[in-house]
Amino acid sequence: MSPLSLPGHRVPTRSQDLVLNGSPPEFSTNSPEFCGPSSNEYTFNAVNGNLRAMGMQSAIPDKHSGSGVPSTSAGRLAQYGPFVKLLTMDPLWDITREDAHILIDDWCEGLGTVYPILSRRTMVDTASKVFDSLDLVRSEGLRERGGSVVEALFDHNANKLKIVLAIGMAKLAGGREHQAQRLFQSTSEAVEGLIWNPEGIHGIQLLFLAAMYHLHLNEEVRTCRCIAFAARLCLESGLHRRSMLEKVFPNTAECTEALQAFWAVYMLERRLSLGQGIPFSIQDSYIDRSLYTIETTNPLQATLLQWTRLAGKTWHALNNQTEKSYESRVDDINYLDYQIMEWYGNLPEHLQLADSSIWTQDERYQPTYYHSILFVRKAHLRNLIYRTVLQSPVQSHRHEPTLLKAIEISKETIRTMLRLHEQTPLIRTHPMFFHQLLLTAFGNLLLAIVSTGPKIRNSAREEFDMFLHLFQVLSSKCAALRRTWHRLQGLRDLHAKLSHSDRSTQTSCLDNTDAITAGDVAVTLSFDDIFPDMPLSTMEDTVQPFNNLTMASGGLPTLNYVPENFLDLDNLFDFPFLSITSYA
Repeated sequence: MSPLSLPGHRVPTRSQDLVLNGSPPEFSTNSPEFCGPSSNEYTFNAVNGNLRAMGMQSAIPDKHSGSGVPSTSAGRLAQYGPFVKLLTMDPLWDITREDAHILIDDWCEGLGTVYPILSRRTMVDTASKVFDSLDLVRSEGLRERGGSVVEALFDHNANKLKIVLAIGMAKLAGGREHQAQRLFQSTSEAVEGLIWNPEGIHGIQLLFLAAMYHLHLNEEVRTCRCIAFAARLCLESGLHRRSMLEKVFPNTAECTEALQAFWAVYMLERRLSLGQGIPFSIQDSYIDRSLYTIETTNPLQATLLQWTRLAGKTWHALNNQTEKSYESRVDDINYLDYQIMEWYGNLPEHLQLADSSIWTQDERYQPTYYHSILFVRKAHLRNLIYRTVLQSPVQSHRHEPTLLKAIEISKETIRTMLRLHEQTPLIRTHPMFFHQLLLTAFGNLLLAIVSTGPKIRNSAREEFDMFLHLFQVLSSKCAALRRTWHRLQGLRDLHAKLSHSDRSTQTSCLDNTDAITAGDVAVTLSFDDIFPDMPLSTMEDTVQPFNNLTMASGGLPTLNYVPENFLDLDNLFDFPFLSITSYA
């Protein structure tokens, strides 16, 4: 509660606003700026163009001529109802300027590196404007300085700043955090209003940030819906066509900002589509090829855009399996793997994660956030494309080299993630970024362990234990991952179950003179065998309040890896249940 708030003040509901104002608010119903060849508007524009080429006037008025009233700041303020009450209850009153700058730095050095949708200068300038106005009100009173606060808080950039701060708080808290929720909820009306009033690039940026906030809460459906709507707005605005982009944004700075917003939505939508397994809106064939030639200051962007196209090929390969024979699919997998490795091999050496031998030989070697981002992108695609091999155990045994390669990729991924955790704080400070790769690699390893014989299974036991150790460490401080960890604890007896099944199968095989070698028998267990009688806990996650924004490099204590003892998990944690989801 702000020191300027009065007791008993409460945020008006939307229905109260309608009663106070007497009528529903007016919404903009402008058509999309971009109209493709199949639209009537495209035909009308072609007719007008031909008439003008013949020296005649256009016969059909422009779709925007004389329609509606331009959006104004007063119109936007009217949507907030009695905004003075809201003004004095805004959560930014309870945040210091110093904390805000720490969170802005955290964004710019982390997620803002991958998705540079907002410039550092814009966020810093917005923060200065907001906190300068709040300081004036504290010293001179709301009556004298209320106008400057209204101008600072009821603004597109202020809403974007709030969500950036909320994302940073949620990341540090490892999930839901009270102050972060207050900040995000204070923007909810603006976000929901984008359904009717898209607000151009501001709306796309706001939706992207809303998706990123839900991502840090591990809310898969909301994340995907926000980014899908942002992708739709990008296409409606014509950001995928260079001619349209330069027409709508003749100013170079504004054009660059719009393009950065498009690329951010394009990359995140593709990433989330892989995680949820649903189609993506922005197909590569829609994008003007010349957009890729526009230079940006982000050193990773060109590389990440290439990866995004490979991710699209991966999605199509995974979702068109029934149309080809198994041999054809294996050929496609091998070629796609070659393309992924070529992409990574063509990166500058300073962006590639060094070989594990260098990690042990040179104690000064310190992997960076850039190294981890690109390694995660490469490893995730490789694990995904080889999953189809592991999902067909009968066929995969006929192509043993491919099967062994799939298993080795998942094992190497888990080993690398453990080394990264032991040598840097990156995984501890960005758990939601890394957890999808971890789950994808482990899912492949689990498929291999369950569907292959004891020889292969025993060779993967060390990496199996490594994953459980690492995910336990992450979940101990990240509330968004705790329920997933609770579910995975059902695997603690998996090796014992499989060993017992192997002994039973071996006895049966030895009794049969025509039986194949017992060590080569693949035993498949049901889901209930792997996860027996799992309780559904209703315990709520305990969330610690957000008190200190110091970016400590240590984060969580580093636990020594002891694979021999780790599977005894009976008394480790008791966290609520949640199905495994994939993100980041």
